[in-house]
Amino acid sequence: MDKKDGDLSFESFKNINKSNFFGDTEYIYSIFKIKELPVDLLFKILNLIFPDFLINENHIFLASEFDQDKFDNLQKVEETNKAQFWMNLIELTSLHDEMTAEQALLIAQKIVDSWNAKIKYEGLNAHGRARVFEEIEYGEIFITID
Repeated sequence: MDKKDGDLSFESFKNINKSNFFGDTEYIYSIFKIKELPVDLLFKILNLIFPDFLINENHIFLASEFDQDKFDNLQKVEETNKAQFWMNLIELTSLHDEMTAEQALLIAQKIVDSWNAKIKYEGLNAHGRARVFEEIEYGEIFITID
């Protein structure tokens, strides 16, 4: 955290606003205002949690991460399901320097639940379900579809 900004944690905001209810929405609103974050960031976060999918060769891919040239190159050395794994792979532990592996795992599971619910809701009858992938040796948490 940037020292000049002080403590921008949710608990700090709750303590400052003890006399009034201070919920998640107020916290998000406050951080976006204080840090003057672009609205694009909010949409990118929403897209990470509730993404658009595309089907290619009967496999599910994240539309925002899919690149046809990369897919074609991966298919030269990997089967489609392996290309699917690599193209959908997102590391969560690197999103924030202060995030623990346990926190990343909690976030990963919530995102995976959302992805799988959307896959089911949209009736995508293609190969692939979202899952958490842990690289225990390095303490890294990933999400992917395979």
